[in-house]
Amino acid sequence: MNLVIDRNIPLPKDQRGSGRPKSQARMTVEAMKIGDSVKVVSKSDAANVRGMIRKSGFKAAQRQDSDGIRLWRVA
Repeated sequence: MNLVIDRNIPLPKDQRGSGRPKSQARMTVEAMKIGDSVKVVSKSDAANVRGMIRKSGFKAAQRQDSDGIRLWRVA
């Protein structure tokens, strides 16, 4: 293998994340303030929303409600 060193080649802008728009759920989660909550009906939906909250850099609390699961942004 023959490698050649090139100098002064600018690094292209990172393309990751630029191709797909954010989902409505992701935008809702990112708009949440501390103390805001959302209600979901299934455990899988709760896991997805909790992951979105955490991936957005926030912390979440989750409690079972009489007719679903509620998630709060706590920090």
